[in-house]
Amino acid sequence: GKVIEGAGQGELCFVNEYVRGYVNLPEQTRKTWRDGLFHTKDCVRRDEEGKYYVIGRFDDMIKINGNRVEPAEIENQ
Repeated sequence: GKVIEGAGQGELCFVNEYVRGYVNLPEQTRKTWRDGLFHTKDCVRRDEEGKYYVIGRFDDMIKINGNRVEPAEIENQ
């Protein structure tokens, strides 16, 4: 819930004029937009130079060939 000053790690959140939510997925948009920020669920580390590195996820989502895959959806089939 706070901006990282200097080095640290946490969830990557952002806001800009181009990202407004998921197209035709209001429930997903509601889950990811909180406090005026888009919450990516990406766990990132910021170094002393201000560069960010993705080090993991805060959920079970994985990407295969650029497609988002939720393991629970596969398990339920």
